[in-house]
Amino acid sequence: MLINFTNHPYQCWSDIQKKVAEENYGQVIDISFPVVDPQYNEEEIMRMAEKWAEEIISLHPEAVLCQGEMGLCFAIVKILMKEGVTVLHACSERIVRETMKEGNLIKVSEFVFRRFRKYVY
Repeated sequence: MLINFTNHPYQCWSDIQKKVAEENYGQVIDISFPVVDPQYNEEEIMRMAEKWAEEIISLHPEAVLCQGEMGLCFAIVKILMKEGVTVLHACSERIVRETMKEGNLIKVSEFVFRRFRKYVY
């Protein structure tokens, strides 16, 4: 099983991202990445990380897709990796299209999923 610990629900993924996830990990379970108060100090971030990591580990996932607020994400990734859990992030190609409309530059960005990559450190 792959735990999708992000703010991008599985149902909103592209067909190719769903296919790659299912072929490699089977079932995908969404757990929404929490909102992190910018006023939290490092101890509060670590308490959050320990709580969420414990919940994730209790599900015995094959892998976890972890993307969110950088400080909490980093702490959770470290805990999960220390426990032997494979932790991934999604790699996308950003395609930007620029057009002019009524004298204004319009930029539209499309993010195209390419692969999952393991966190390393």
